[in-house]
Amino acid sequence: MSTPHHRGTRRQPEQSRNAILQAALEEFGANGLDGARVDAIARNAGVNKALVYYYFQDKQALYAAVLEDFMAMRSAVLSEVLESNLPPGEKLLTLARRQFELLARHSVYPKLMMEAFSAKRLPVRALRHLVEHHIGPVSSSLEQLAEEGVRCGELVPMRGIHVGQLLAANTVFYFASAPIARVVIGRDPLAPEAIRRQCSAVLELFASAFFVDREHGYRIARKVFEAPDSPCACTAQKRGNK
Repeated sequence: MSTPHHRGTRRQPEQSRNAILQAALEEFGANGLDGARVDAIARNAGVNKALVYYYFQDKQALYAAVLEDFMAMRSAVLSEVLESNLPPGEKLLTLARRQFELLARHSVYPKLMMEAFSAKRLPVRALRHLVEHHIGPVSSSLEQLAEEGVRCGELVPMRGIHVGQLLAANTVFYFASAPIARVVIGRDPLAPEAIRRQCSAVLELFASAFFVDREHGYRIARKVFEAPDSPCACTAQKRGNK
């Protein structure tokens, strides 16, 4: 069995750090925080173990950095939609589609998110950072979106936090529970056609739950789903690919 070439050094900080984060993502995704081994992360990153600890204080700090990478990516994707000039209803459904697509492309992250937030795996400082810089700003924007939609008569009275909870339940949980679903339903929920169906179902659910005029909501859902730039209408990239 060949030994990975050791490409990471302190003189290549960005390359080394990125290699460590990618290897950590794969190791945490496969084994969780408790089962992950720093030795394996270092080996797969092509660096020595000391360099891992040079960039990250401990395994928890590395785990937090992996999540930080994804949450920053998510914030950028969702903020682009939230800051757009789309009408409230279309903006809400586009937001749901974009989050679903993001998780379809990076489907290892939902498992890490469920583990981190449900089992209090993150240090308090890291959790506060995620809330302050990523979760909080998106939640505030969702609240503003909900208020705008109610004001213009397109959306039913609701709280932004409830939108966020429903969004997480139908996107994050779908991908995190894929191994169990595969056994229960006897099909691969991460197959392209299954992802396509689920994306459409999520949009229809949001149309049914949040629009004053459901038929109008269903029309917008179809428009958003069939948009030319929507990977949901075609396929998903390789599972867990970063």
